[in-house]
Parts: sequence; C-alpha cells; structure tokens
Amino acid sequence: MKRILLLLLLSSGLKLPSCWGQSVYNVYAVELSGILVSPDAYTKPNTATIRSGQTIQLTGFYDQGTAKWYGEGLPPEGSPFFSTYITPVNPGSSNITLTYTVNNNATNAITVTVLPEQAPSHPTVSAAAYCTFNPVLTATGCSGEVKWYQRQGDGGMQPYTRELIPGAVGTTYQTSSTGFFTATCTVNGTESFGSFLTSVGATGVQPSVGILPPASGNQVCMWSSQTLVASGTGLDAGTLTWYEKIGTEAATTIGSETTKNVQVTNLSTQYYAQLAVPGCAVKTSSTQTFTVKPPTTLAASGERTFTVHTQQYDGLTGLNVLGDDNCQLIARFTPNQNWDGVDVTTGKRITVKVAKDNSVKVHNNQPYVQRHYDFEPENPSETQNAWYQVVLYFIQEEFDAFNLASTVKLPINPADIENYASNLRIWQTHGTPNSLPTAPGNYGSIAEACVPCTSVAWDSGLSVWKVTHNSRLGFSGQSR
Repeated sequence: MKRILLLLLLSSGLKLPSCWGQSVYNVYAVELSGILVSPDAYTKPNTATIRSGQTIQLTGFYDQGTAKWYGEGLPPEGSPFFSTYITPVNPGSSNITLTYTVNNNATNAITVTVLPEQAPSHPTVSAAAYCTFNPVLTATGCSGEVKWYQRQGDGGMQPYTRELIPGAVGTTYQTSSTGFFTATCTVNGTESFGSFLTSVGATGVQPSVGILPPASGNQVCMWSSQTLVASGTGLDAGTLTWYEKIGTEAATTIGSETTKNVQVTNLSTQYYAQLAVPGCAVKTSSTQTFTVKPPTTLAASGERTFTVHTQQYDGLTGLNVLGDDNCQLIARFTPNQNWDGVDVTTGKRITVKVAKDNSVKVHNNQPYVQRHYDFEPENPSETQNAWYQVVLYFIQEEFDAFNLASTVKLPINPADIENYASNLRIWQTHGTPNSLPTAPGNYGSIAEACVPCTSVAWDSGLSVWKVTHNSRLGFSGQSR
C-alpha cells in the first residue's frame, strides 16, 4: 500500500486574481534546493522519477487566474500552486505512479514515478569560516562518495539545474568563484538529491536559516504539539534563536535548539528563527504560520494539557478553547481575579479531562449526567484560592438519558420553553481522584459543593448545550 505525506508551505509568491481561467506555461518538479527534478521544464504533461521518501515541490508558471494542484494526498479543495510539497513513500517492491494535475486538467499534469528503494540522505554542507574570501566547503553525513555541483539557470523560465564541477569529488571543496553550490551523496551507485544550496558571494559564504516544512501541514488543532526544524548553513557556527508570535502580541524567544517542539495556542501562531554568526549579519528565516482548525464536534473522551493565558478570543479558536488532538471540543477555561485581585492561574499548566459513562450513574442518591470533567493543575500548591470560569459542553442525548432517571428534568429540546435549564447544578468535588476515569465519589476529599450554573445556553453551531460555571472554590473534578 502506498502512503503519502503531504507537506504544505505558505506561499509568499505571486498573487493573482481569483478566477479559474488561466494560461499554464509549464509544470515541473524540483527538489528542496530548487534544482529541477523533471527531465525539462517545458513538456506538458511532465514527469518526475524519485525514490521512496524523497521530497519534491510541484511548481511551474502561469499568467492569470487561480491555479491549484489536485491529486492523491492533497486536500479535496486543491493545494496552492507555488507551495505544494509531497513526500511519497513506497514500501513495496515495484514502482508506484502518482498523477498531479493543475485544476484537474490532464494536460497540465505531472506523473510522479516512485521507486521502491530509498535514496541516501543528502549531505550537510558547512563552511570552515563564514563571511570570508575563498571559503572551504565541507560535506558531512555521507558514507559514500560526495560530488559537488554549481547551480545554473535563472529560476524563471529557465529553471534551476546543477552542473557537476570537474574534479570536485570528496568531502571538501574550496571555491574562488561566486554562485550557489550543492553536494550529493552516492552510495552503491545510488545518488541522493542535492543538499540545501550554499551561497558564495563576494564576501564568501553567508550563513542562512530556514524552517523545514512541518509534517502536519499548516492547519492544526488548538494546543496541538508541533515540531519545527531549522535548516540552513552555519547553524553550528553561530547562535540560533527561535521566536514565537501569538496573535497580536510581541514576539518572544522560546529556545535555541535546532529542533523545537511547540504547542500551537492561537488562531494564528507564527514562528521564525534568527541565526547570529560572528562576523556576519544576523539572518532571519521566513515565517512558519500555523492556523487553527475550529472544532466541529464534541469529544466523547480525552484530555488536553494547556497553559492558562489572559488573552482570549471570540469563537472556537481562542486560547480558552480546549480540544483534543482530533480537533474535538472538550471545554473552555478562562482565568479570573480572586477577592484579593490576584489572577492565580495565568501562566500555570492545567490538564482538563472529559469522560463519559455508558449509562446514567448515581452519587449520594442523585443521578448525574454521563459526561463529567476533571481539571488538574500541574502544581496544586500554585493555584490555591483560584477563581476561574469554565464552560462545559453536553449533547441533548445526554440530557434525555438523565431525564429518564430523574424526576427533576433538564431541557428536553433546544427551545426549552419549560425553562428546565434553571434546574441544572454543578457538582464540584475536591481532592485527587483515586482512579481513572474520574467520577463523583472517586476523590480523596469529602469536600463537595452543589452550585447553580452561571448560564446555560444552546449552541446552534455545534448543536450542544453550553454550561458556564464561575468557580471560586479552587480546583477539583467537576460534574453535573
């Protein structure tokens, strides 16, 4: 079975009118360094042959309209013409063939043949010194033969190709000319794609920094963990600094390691890296922007660990919206100030868990709704005297099941003309749960409180009941 890992990048290229008619001049595939993979750039339909696990970019040129790529592993609505990367994996023993078209036009197409064998990884190229004349380039990470190439072409109607430098074989190469250079690794007769390009100018090799396309793409779930990987030249010769920009806030530094794990916490969260090499100007990468997919359904179970934040947003893509890794909604959490005017929870790590019983259970002779919640601070001693607001979510079927077991009713439909919503109470139990999943009567403390809800409302967008509760009782399990 073939598997496709699709990597998408935000495009900073040509902006065109939004209409479907267009004139496509050419379509072709390039490797990550921008070097042409297709036999040429002018054949339509075009072809490309790669090995399993190699990443290529589908690209080309057109003069008007909107052009998108369509094909296996790409979104049904199409993928941006100038920023579509694919990494086909062929685990079998025979070739597989994939076809990608522009606007589903069979003429404007690329047929990608994926060989089953995996190519060697390209070497990593660095300079013995940066921003100096006649630099020595060094290739590492190759267990075979290293070959050196210089880039040719203008990147426009003449796509980039590489030309083997006569006699340039081995792990080092000293150049006295300017241009762009790349190295390949050949093992047992199989040659890799080229390394990321190294630019040599009048002042030698300039360091560079970029961010590899994230495996998950650009549209992710709120609070999901993502991995960013810095690439470029001179990473080991200088200081790398990652920056995070959440919404309208100023960018903050978040680390210096080459691989950075981050947690996406906003409708639009941006990341970029800067590289400072002694004797050279500071280099800044392009920006990686993650956009958040709003939840469209309620999670039956799951959990989310999050950092409490004061900046909130409307809708279902704000920092206070908590969902699971499948973008399914769990709850909301908003910090408040206590009697002393202190916001105890902001900046603290909290885990929210939701569980759903297979039937309506009873605690202290009182039935309760099948869905119940648990909020656990990472360090309980830091969140004493905490005030906060939570929004808990329930589906109508859960209220219906409760009504079969209780003489006191909850809403029987979204209109609730009987005002049964006024009967709803929050049962808040303190202590540490004795076992999981949590449930009333399952906590080590006997401290309990049954309190009215701040508000109960039907959310027509999600088709759920939204129950808001302002807590002044610290943390605990929470349940109806």
